[in-house]
Amino acid sequence: MFFGSVGHRMSLDNATAQVLGLTRRYRLPETTRSADRLCRQALTDHSRWP
Repeated sequence: MFFGSVGHRMSLDNATAQVLGLTRRYRLPETTRSADRLCRQALTDHSRWP
């Protein structure tokens, strides 16, 4: 995970561009996306139980 903030010689636009430039295809970090996917799968599996 990367944390970017406005500071010395770093504007909001520049910080945003840097953070978004480090992401792949999605704006959420891959770890968050993976956790969400696993949680949703567990909920789906659990709801099928009698």
